[in-house]
Amino acid sequence: MARANFAFSAFTAGELSTRLAGRVDMKKYFLGCETLENLMIFPHGGATRRPGTRYIADAKSTSAVSRLIPFQFNVTQAYVLEFYNTGFRIFKDGGQVTSGSPASAVEVTTTYTTAQLSELKFAQSADVMFIVHPSHPVRKIARTSHTAWTITDVDFTRGPFLDANTTTTTLTAARGQDR
Repeated sequence: MARANFAFSAFTAGELSTRLAGRVDMKKYFLGCETLENLMIFPHGGATRRPGTRYIADAKSTSAVSRLIPFQFNVTQAYVLEFYNTGFRIFKDGGQVTSGSPASAVEVTTTYTTAQLSELKFAQSADVMFIVHPSHPVRKIARTSHTAWTITDVDFTRGPFLDANTTTTTLTAARGQDR
């Protein structure tokens, strides 16, 4: 039996399941591939190698694990936070954020150990990032300028609620009325 080779010119379907191997009767078969590793797909179908990374600085401790977390304030102000044993430092625009004279790296002290870094969970809203870990209270990182960063505990005593309604005004929903 002759073997047929098909020309695949678009990868807009991305990686296909191995269950679709040989399903030439499906349109997606000709728009996908088995493995896309280190590639970026263009919206019009082609693919290219993903861009590489650039060396900026050594990790705070080359003998211990650190973790990089993105912190994007807006489209023009994006940072990378390098979490290490009991602290983090900030990188921006291809360099380390420094302050003072002589210039020294901006660093913030935390209570997270090297062993806990992989368990940290993050959620960001504008210039505040919330951090959650099972062994610590919820904390928030706040950025007020490139060089001013703080980390504080989050106070949940009142919660995200408005004051209780103490008036006699009530709202009643009515059904079936045309407007």
